[in-house]
Amino acid sequence: MSFGQSTSENQLSKLGLKGNVRLINEKVKKTIINEDGTLKKTIDSETITEFDFKGNFVQLSAFRNGKLISYINYDYNENDCPIRATDYNADGSIYLVINYIYSDDGFIKEQIYDRSAQKTYDSNRESIDIEYFTYYQGLFTKVVFENDFMGRVQVKSFYTDKGDFSYKYTYEYDYLGNCTVLKYYNSAGSVSWQSKYQYDRNGRVKVKKLFKNNYLAQTTKYIYEIDDSENWINRTETSKVVKNIFGQLLNDEIIETTRIISYF
Repeated sequence: MSFGQSTSENQLSKLGLKGNVRLINEKVKKTIINEDGTLKKTIDSETITEFDFKGNFVQLSAFRNGKLISYINYDYNENDCPIRATDYNADGSIYLVINYIYSDDGFIKEQIYDRSAQKTYDSNRESIDIEYFTYYQGLFTKVVFENDFMGRVQVKSFYTDKGDFSYKYTYEYDYLGNCTVLKYYNSAGSVSWQSKYQYDRNGRVKVKKLFKNNYLAQTTKYIYEIDDSENWINRTETSKVVKNIFGQLLNDEIIETTRIISYF
């Protein structure tokens, strides 16, 4: 799991995908389990991601219960870096526009979120008659990136429309460029939680440990099935909550992700 933003990398390589991938149909089933072991609920989702022959995103479509709910299209500069992502509702109306700004080194510097159209929708993308100010005003509109000399994101800070700091993430990497520590800082500047990652020899996450107040709260283990191109096509994430006060708001979970990958 790398957060590099180099202009020499296409979207496929940033996602750790190999080969000339044309399309990925990804279905996710999330099962949440109560403390007594009974089923709490399941959540199903589906996405279809299309790439061009250069390995860049063309369109990302999201489905719920087999029905299209949104799709995102991308525009690129002469270096094949995304400069704009436009998020559409299923009917083709614009929901959100994200503009990307790069440094002179070609690394991402800022993302600017144009949420003007989003004000007329609630959090479920349902159209409403009045602007949804309470929801809208709490959302960030600018993300500022701090990168190392290789273009890997070290700090990602989120700001509201008024310029107020909202929260931030910090990232640490191993010598292979895999993110090993992800920390979340709240609006007060304190670390609320952090995740630590372990990888297999192919750079795939095999264990994630979630800590709150430096106490282990949840452990997630990953199992993969790989295709002939060395891309994973099935992944099972099994999360177990540690029985302490820091795991009280968490649940045991099983997330099963299935991919159908088409190649050029």
